[in-house]
Amino acid sequence: MLLGYRKGYILNVGDFCGKIMSTCRVDKRYRIVLDKGLRRQVSVEAGDLVVLEPIDRHSFKAVVMRFEKEPLEDDPAWKVLHTPVRPERHIPPEELEEMMEEEAWR
Repeated sequence: MLLGYRKGYILNVGDFCGKIMSTCRVDKRYRIVLDKGLRRQVSVEAGDLVVLEPIDRHSFKAVVMRFEKEPLEDDPAWKVLHTPVRPERHIPPEELEEMMEEEAWR
């Protein structure tokens, strides 16, 4: 497919420097729809976060951010919040406050 450029250059879009390129348009709401071939090549799925980094006034680099989902039970923060702690003995509030003061001044 040949594409005319504003300054009169003609680009062959398809295979450019060994990389698959595609064109897409920005709609009135500034959304970009990626070509099916490009989506398959870079494994973009609905809901993925894409970071756009400006390179100059007319180009940007796009990076697909992938956050792998892991079970909550494997997360250390989740374990701390959901594992009950059994105190060895009851500590009165006054004693607890005194212990915390001593820790703070160490």
